[in-house]
Amino acid sequence: MPPKVTKKTSRTPRKPRAKALIDFSKIVGDTDEDLNSDDEQLQTPSKSSQAPPSLKAIKAREKALADKFTAVSSHLEVPLEKDPGIVVNCLRQIRDKQAPLDKSYDFTHIMKLTSGTPFNLVRQVMLTEGPYAGHVAILLKQSQPFRFLELPPSVRNRIYKILLRPEGGEIPITVTHGSHKFAYSRTFGSKNKLAILAVSKQVYDEATPIAYGYRFVFTGTQVLNIFLLQIHKRFIKYIGNIQSETYNPASARNVFHTLQEATSLRRLSFKHISSDQSPPTAIKNFYDHANTWLHAVGTAKQPDKGLSILNFGPTAFHRREADEDGETQVVQWGQAEWKIFIEGIAAKCRRNRSSIH
Repeated sequence: MPPKVTKKTSRTPRKPRAKALIDFSKIVGDTDEDLNSDDEQLQTPSKSSQAPPSLKAIKAREKALADKFTAVSSHLEVPLEKDPGIVVNCLRQIRDKQAPLDKSYDFTHIMKLTSGTPFNLVRQVMLTEGPYAGHVAILLKQSQPFRFLELPPSVRNRIYKILLRPEGGEIPITVTHGSHKFAYSRTFGSKNKLAILAVSKQVYDEATPIAYGYRFVFTGTQVLNIFLLQIHKRFIKYIGNIQSETYNPASARNVFHTLQEATSLRRLSFKHISSDQSPPTAIKNFYDHANTWLHAVGTAKQPDKGLSILNFGPTAFHRREADEDGETQVVQWGQAEWKIFIEGIAAKCRRNRSSIH
């Protein structure tokens, strides 16, 4: 029988335990130099120490915290009872008023304080008297809303005019390019300038005539027509002043038809209408476009009242004539042509009124 051979396994020798950097038993009596050298050894960073978080990581954590806060806040729907006159609302997440025990073994209530007016957190106080003696109160300093509607109407109107007044006292209107036309103003101000109209029905009724009472300036009757079709009828009745730079017969007819609803209109101006019309032709064409509006504005006592609202620029009409050399030239209307035109429109208004009655 062969001799039994015992196989020796090689073992990795154990590393000696690391000795402490400082022998605390020898601290007493050590010199300052020894302590300083030991502190330097303790403060030496190890290879395994982590680098500070990057800015991207910090922002990611902040976003995660904000998202978590938003998610929790969305569930704060149960309002806490309050006395009359308190404008700060306190919302909580659960219907039970008893604070539950959270994961950290703390009794916790997550609450959200909201208000339409500013408020400040002051302090917590212990109540010692009254029905709530022994209760803790959180003191808030709230700002009461300003009683705007208690101001005199004349003062409120002045405030509306200051708030809504456009730059230069007029509101230029243009349209967007593309297949879908949309009328808007580039210079009126921020889109929230008319937000005051949504405060209350009383403020709406008081401020709307002022907002739409300023002069609206349009590049032509085409833009004016788009604007009138875009806004609601309840706003058309408040329009007080319109100015159109140019005149297009087709769109002008629609404009005059829509303006029958503009019961507050004080001025309707046209800077240029035609470069080739004699007074008789201008009377026929203009009355054909505007007769529906002229009849709606006119009264039994003043059938030509629309002429007091209409305003024409000095270069609104021109006529063409041949000079001494036979060349055609464009001549601006004079006072004689304007007199014929105004009297002709007035006569048509009177005849139409008499024929109706």
